[in-house]
This record gives sequence, structure tokens and C-alpha cells, in this order.
Amino acid sequence: MVPRSTPQLAVATNSSSYFTDASNYYASYKLSGTSVVFNWDSKIPALPVLAYQIAQNRPWLVTDGASGASFWQSEAEKVLDSVASHGQLPGGLLWVRSLYIPYPAYELG
Repeated sequence: MVPRSTPQLAVATNSSSYFTDASNYYASYKLSGTSVVFNWDSKIPALPVLAYQIAQNRPWLVTDGASGASFWQSEAEKVLDSVASHGQLPGGLLWVRSLYIPYPAYELG
């Protein structure tokens, strides 16, 4: 999967090559539009939001026009629309019903 540190390394080192790597990983693993859970094991949904923030605030790091701010904005909106389309529990806690089960039920004990 996408190395979690790749976008952060682009900012920390001021190097566009890390941002390009993150964009390439995102495309090669076909992560666009995937429905994954955002939790302690998977941070994939946060990648488009982070990439959009980088593209907006540090446009010189984004050298590939195909993965510019408008692309990452669209990807971030998909993620946030998915979250907003689920219900909330009393008190505002988001309830996201997912069919993603990482392990067969018999292994869970």
C-alpha cells in the first residue's frame, strides 16, 4: 500500500518526488473510489484529504498536472461524501456500517 509517510516526507523535505511517488502509488493500487474503513489499521481515506491540503498550500510540490489540486479535491470529496452519507448516533458519533471484515468470523473467537 501507499507508504504513510510519503506525503509527509514531501512536505518535510520540500521535495516533489515524494508527492509524485504518493500519486503514483495511489494510481497503481487503484485506490480512487475504494470504500475502505478509516481506523487504526487503515489510513487510506485520509490520503486524498492530505494530498489536497498539500496541493493547495504547497503547489510547487505538485509537478504532475493529472494529480493536481482539482484531482485531489475530487478524491477528498468522495471520501467525505461517503462519511457524511452515513447516520449518526445520539451525541454525534458517526456510525459507518461496513461490510469489510478483515478476518473470517471463526478466527475472531
